[in-house]
Amino acid sequence: MSPVEDPWAALILDDVDLPTMETGQRGWSIDDASSWNATTPDRAGGSSMSSGNDRIAVIGATGGAGATTVACGVALAYAAQGSTAVLIDGDLEFGDTHEAWDVPRHRTLGDLITVLDELGPHHVELVGYHHASGVELCLAPAERGAADAWRETDVAALLGAASSRGPVVVDCGRASPRHVDAVCDAAHSLIVVSPPTLRGAQRVAAIIARLDDGSGARIVINRTRVARPELSVRAFAAACGHDVECALPTSEREAEHLRSGIWRPRRRGLSHRIQAIVGMGRHGTR
Repeated sequence: MSPVEDPWAALILDDVDLPTMETGQRGWSIDDASSWNATTPDRAGGSSMSSGNDRIAVIGATGGAGATTVACGVALAYAAQGSTAVLIDGDLEFGDTHEAWDVPRHRTLGDLITVLDELGPHHVELVGYHHASGVELCLAPAERGAADAWRETDVAALLGAASSRGPVVVDCGRASPRHVDAVCDAAHSLIVVSPPTLRGAQRVAAIIARLDDGSGARIVINRTRVARPELSVRAFAAACGHDVECALPTSEREAEHLRSGIWRPRRRGLSHRIQAIVGMGRHGTR
């Protein structure tokens, strides 16, 4: 099949016969990139935005904190409500979402390199994998150096393009600090996941200190992988200097389901608690 006959090949080669969108020149500001859609509000809370366009960044305060579990759970919760949730694996060099969700990695974010200057919703749709759960997966190329081609403005443009398709959840994973900062700038709310440890509290404080305004950060304590919590919720909040939104119940089996793209909520379980976080919607908006 020739590039003209195959729309995917056309996109990757030279966008033959595909519509384009005016998004300005490379080097635009993050604010411009994240607000190219006319229905998207500015960071100061200007125009209203239609429901379903939330952008949520999920960061783990420490390695193994459970950020991927929460990110997957939030995306699945949105999908369960009928939205076409977009789950972006933001760890471009080490992301492994495709393995946990058992999906082929025929298309990845790496395929967007040639169209970063004109990134639009149709590009996101073509690289996305439509999972049976209702979540649209944007997989990481997982190649050494894959993040080097992405500027901060490209990351912001990706979130802007994806948000026109539905709520966007970004699992930041072990992404580079500059890309994490770009995701946080383009996101409407930030969820920081931490174990109930002193080190976790210190890392939470450091992450929020990096933000221009940490008042919208939502702190979630994950106790699933901690045999013996060091701090209570109150002590953790005092140690990091910020309120804790919730502490997730311990359920390794349910956590494994979420990381694998399986949504089986049960009353007072892990999925139920994450569903409550999603139910807060834009209340955590920065």
